[in-house]
Amino acid sequence: MVKSIASEKLSSRMSKRNSKACCNCFVKYCFNQVDSFQSPRKKPYKFIFLLIVTLVIIYVTQTSKTILNQPPLSELRRYSRSPSNHLTTPFPVNELRHVAFLKVHKACSSTVLNIIYRFGFQRGLTFVLPRKGNYLGGRSSSRPIEKHRILPPSLNKTYDMLCNHVIFNKTIFGHYLPRDTVYIAIVRDPYERFRSAYHYYRTVYRIGYLIHGPTGADHFEQFIANQDIYEPTNPYHSYTNNRMAVDFGFPTKYFKNSTKMLKYVQDLDLTFDLVMITERFDESMILLRRMLNWSFKDILYIKLNALKNKPKNNINSTMMDKVKKFSELDYILYNYFYEKFDKRVKQQPSNFSDEVSVFTSIREQVATFCLTTTSNETYLWVADTKWSEAFTISYMDCKQIKLGELKFLSILVKEQKSRISRVGVNRKFFDSISDIHFGKQFRYLPQHVKRKEQKREKRDA
Repeated sequence: MVKSIASEKLSSRMSKRNSKACCNCFVKYCFNQVDSFQSPRKKPYKFIFLLIVTLVIIYVTQTSKTILNQPPLSELRRYSRSPSNHLTTPFPVNELRHVAFLKVHKACSSTVLNIIYRFGFQRGLTFVLPRKGNYLGGRSSSRPIEKHRILPPSLNKTYDMLCNHVIFNKTIFGHYLPRDTVYIAIVRDPYERFRSAYHYYRTVYRIGYLIHGPTGADHFEQFIANQDIYEPTNPYHSYTNNRMAVDFGFPTKYFKNSTKMLKYVQDLDLTFDLVMITERFDESMILLRRMLNWSFKDILYIKLNALKNKPKNNINSTMMDKVKKFSELDYILYNYFYEKFDKRVKQQPSNFSDEVSVFTSIREQVATFCLTTTSNETYLWVADTKWSEAFTISYMDCKQIKLGELKFLSILVKEQKSRISRVGVNRKFFDSISDIHFGKQFRYLPQHVKRKEQKREKRDA
């Protein structure tokens, strides 16, 4: 490997020296020819000849730079030029674009959300989006999707993707999404998810029952010891009481019935095409890529919405038993889908682990580039692999990869409203969704959009 790199460097230097020598010879020859144009009659030809020589030198110089600067396929480097045309290929025709993602609280779901947002935004797809906030239903309600909260699709469009916070309900999801939609979700080790949620919603996104909970240096341990006292009565108001089971739509009236939970999880297994595992995130990304026929570039990520300087809580076995007992539903859910995930990975072709390793290496180098680049003229060239074609990462790509959930959501909402303003609404499709009061749906629209709708109705009549 070392020899090959050294030989590449030597050949590159020799090529540069040879090209410079050729250019010098060519320039000397041209000047000798110019000196031969001495007579007055030949002066116009002298000017034309000089112009042609100048253009040829410029062309040869630029071409040689392009050839000499082309990186080996095994390397990944920074560049300060525009990417080549062959790296801007069209999107594959066989990629799947109808996706429903269940965004589970504190399970790296914001990172997955960014991946899906980028994919859909770059292709102009239509999302099921909330008019305000980032919840499709009530924040602490059993209602999965509240229609008066939802933006309708623009004219001649239907929904392609659903990925915002929502309580899962397959029937209601089916009202909004096509029949060929791929259903995916993510779960996390219940204790780690519980610990992350406790500290995040206590210190960052401050929730009342956690703020006013136990105090002192051992407040986390105190909360575990007396969790049934501190938890809200309504599980929908809690982020620490079997929240994964809540997000997956398990009825809270059966929260003490583990038998019903196991049956419910088995029914979920018939609906979800892939349930990813937070602790095995890169493997999850490769399974997702293979299932949806997406590219490496589509699934690149930088971890988002992670709590910095997260406290390390080393609880004893007695405390852990209490967590497991209180979070029994989440453990049933996690253990079931973890076992299925592990079995699915083992059934993959033998090169699966190689693909994961290559992707992880590229992802880490892209993350380093995106966290350090400050110029919109700089881009990263990524070589092709067995599993992905060569591609480039631009400064704008980095901005999208690093974009937070709420900022990205506001861009998507603005874009969807802009489409509605330009072409109108697919009213026939939106009216077909149950529980609709159409007049209430468009209070958010500007008056000029309403007038356009009224004129269009009169014209159609």
